[in-house]
Amino acid sequence: MADQREEEVLGPEHRDVAKTIHSLAECYVAQGKHAEAEPLYERERVILKSELATRKKALEPDHPLVAQSLEDFADRLRNAGLPEKADEMEARAKAIRAKHRARNPVS
Repeated sequence: MADQREEEVLGPEHRDVAKTIHSLAECYVAQGKHAEAEPLYERERVILKSELATRKKALEPDHPLVAQSLEDFADRLRNAGLPEKADEMEARAKAIRAKHRARNPVS
């Protein structure tokens, strides 16, 4: 699926592997091969969901990297036709970013 060497080096659940999978899915869509693209999109969503859980566990719940993961996952949910779930994730990311800006104002 994704570049095998990339998966061996980074691991199958790495964010860069998800990007490669997304690119491959986009290539299939451009060729009109939607059936081949959908499992790739689903795998990408699984990886991003796993990354979000890992970041939430490893970092503070309001860390900017958690917001980034929420935004990435929301984008994929929206593309999958799940706008309500995407809106919820985007709202959580926006709240994290606002909280971070309040604690760390730019001079």
